[in-house]
Amino acid sequence: MSFSPDGTVLASAGDMSVCLWDVRTGRKRRETRLGGGDYLWFAYYCAEGRILICAKGAGQYLYLLDASSLKVRDMVSLRGPAAHRRYTRVSPDGKLLAISLRGTVRLYDAATGRRLGDVRLKKTDEDSGYVAWAPDGRTIAVGIRAKQEVRLCDVKKGKEVSRVSLPTTSEAAWGEGHLETLVFAPCRKVLAVVHRADNVIDVCNLDEGARWRRITWERIRAPRKQDEEEHPEYPFLDSRVVDLAFSPDGKTLAVSGMEGKIRLWEVATGGLRHQADIQPCTLLFSPSGSLLATNGTDGTIRLWDWRDPGLARPARLTEKALDQLWADCASRDAAIGYRAIAGLRAAPKQSVELLAKWLMRVEPVTAKQLGQLVAELDDADFDVRERASERIVALGRVAEATLREAQARRPSLEMHKRIALLLAALEHPSPTQLRVLRSVEVLECLATPEARRLLARLASGAAGAPATEDARAAHARLTRSQAGRP
Repeated sequence: MSFSPDGTVLASAGDMSVCLWDVRTGRKRRETRLGGGDYLWFAYYCAEGRILICAKGAGQYLYLLDASSLKVRDMVSLRGPAAHRRYTRVSPDGKLLAISLRGTVRLYDAATGRRLGDVRLKKTDEDSGYVAWAPDGRTIAVGIRAKQEVRLCDVKKGKEVSRVSLPTTSEAAWGEGHLETLVFAPCRKVLAVVHRADNVIDVCNLDEGARWRRITWERIRAPRKQDEEEHPEYPFLDSRVVDLAFSPDGKTLAVSGMEGKIRLWEVATGGLRHQADIQPCTLLFSPSGSLLATNGTDGTIRLWDWRDPGLARPARLTEKALDQLWADCASRDAAIGYRAIAGLRAAPKQSVELLAKWLMRVEPVTAKQLGQLVAELDDADFDVRERASERIVALGRVAEATLREAQARRPSLEMHKRIALLLAALEHPSPTQLRVLRSVEVLECLATPEARRLLARLASGAAGAPATEDARAAHARLTRSQAGRP
């Protein structure tokens, strides 16, 4: 599946045919069948939405279709690599196609199918199957399937530039370290990697020194005796990950499993936001993030308002209800936070008024002022220490170097404890930080003029502060969406 850049059309590929669907009505706009009786692996929009690129049968041929008429413009022989869906990815700007094969990633012009060159990995005879583009379009991640590592490659230089080691998995019997797939968040260098049949997804922020967060869930034994007889080495076959996708804001990771569930995980906490029963399916978020498309094993495509947990909400919230939702936004329980977002989203006017009352821009600080704030962590007045802690938490990694310098000077016990808590908050968001992250998510969902103005105000805060950067990214996505760009 692939959404058009403006999100109004969904393209799907399947049994010998490519279809275009109207997202608003759900009706089929156009269909074309490519002869030969072979299955079509994928249909990706590229070249600013003008071209649909498909792979057929064993993946030895690429078809370039006009995105409006679905007429075949060209057919390209790959002469080597097979364009399987997970081995083949289109760059974020839709201009390049990357196909991974043993030790090499081949690059093609997505508009013409012309081969542009290769990105070569260093000294590997392993199967380098799955590939993902970083959001900047300059970096490609390649998973080495039989090893616990991901290779990062510079597209312009055409070579591998670094390696990221994965955390170890617990089930050696399953082929420890085998990778099923990997995917980048659309907005920043956050990479999710699935371990083969281990019910483990590792999420890593490459911009923060490859720090990993692990998402796990219960295994479900294959319910059919036939499964156990056919795959005795895979006793939990029905728990495997089928597909995963990040929401455009990078805050939610949707995962589809063989057991027939979609799980929505909150990236900041690693907690489960929501789950729903559905056939095993592939996943795709719309460009705006408002919809989640699923393509099930029965061939049915469904569009979900994934931010709505289906709870009944009054048209107008009481003051008590608003206060409770505000409190729930700070919960470490991802499910409670998810329901709070849905509750605020159901009352746009009241929610923006509430958030405008409590959300404050992070004021910029000079190096001298930051040093003073850190010194105040050892002040004799408790209130002064608390205010200093709150301001430093809001600054996020802007304050990290200064905090570590103070920690190295062997401060008092009180100051040492506060610095340790502040540094820990960089890895695991505090309730206050979670509240801000979820509040920005609410404002982006609402996208009203009032919500946009509040986002712009938050975005004018201290550069590098989590709230500022989150608001800037949300405001930029809304601006691109309003301008009709992907």
